[in-house]
Amino acid sequence: MVLCREKGIPKVVYVHYMKSSKYCLCPMGYEVNSPRIIEAICYECVLMIIADNSIPSLNEVFDWSSLSVTALEKDIPNLKEILTATPLRGYLEMQANVKKVQKHLGQSDMICST
Repeated sequence: MVLCREKGIPKVVYVHYMKSSKYCLCPMGYEVNSPRIIEAICYECVLMIIADNSIPSLNEVFDWSSLSVTALEKDIPNLKEILTATPLRGYLEMQANVKKVQKHLGQSDMICST
């Protein structure tokens, strides 16, 4: 299921869906630093980074490949196949790494508060 937050979706419902999602889509957009990445980490969601030629910030601190699946923009039609090809063990390792990064980033409620 893909959920887009609109004004009509209550925050409680949005938070529930984010917390129960295995993967969160993180398209880079116009900037390398995407708030979607921080939001996904706060909800302990494995990142699905969609980007052509961009690397998330803090690349020297975090090994993004250990907590995310990446795809080029041209591969958007194949996202389901890309994600289902990820073995369960690989997913669980990435999720554990997301939780480690969350602890690093979320030392205060200022970053990861719901």
